[in-house]
Amino acid sequence: MFDIVIRHGKIVDGSGNPWFYGDVAVENGRIVQVGRVDGPARAVLDADGLVVAPGFIDSHSHADFVCAAVPGYAADIVVFDPEEIEDTASYEDPFQYPRGIHYLLVNGKLSVRAGRLQGIYGTVLRRKG
Repeated sequence: MFDIVIRHGKIVDGSGNPWFYGDVAVENGRIVQVGRVDGPARAVLDADGLVVAPGFIDSHSHADFVCAAVPGYAADIVVFDPEEIEDTASYEDPFQYPRGIHYLLVNGKLSVRAGRLQGIYGTVLRRKG
């Protein structure tokens, strides 16, 4: 049984190939299957009409860096509506959540659901030296 399956999304897998409709299965904090996923899951997230992007897109640097959706990689996945996505933070009010993000998984744990923060997960990465 999978922990989470994201179904029917437009998957942008970071390979450089065009997006495709499919599912992403997550188990123990890792992506375990991409494409057509059969089998039960503890939680199913409907991504119909939404983009499913593993990794992240850094809107502040205007870089289109997306990590590859490869089985075995950490399940850091954002599910968003490209027609709605908007950064709402400003210099005057910097601690605002963006609009248009439906789900966010960090290390396979649901951090954002329906645009609402569910929990903070992950590890701060520091450079040695």
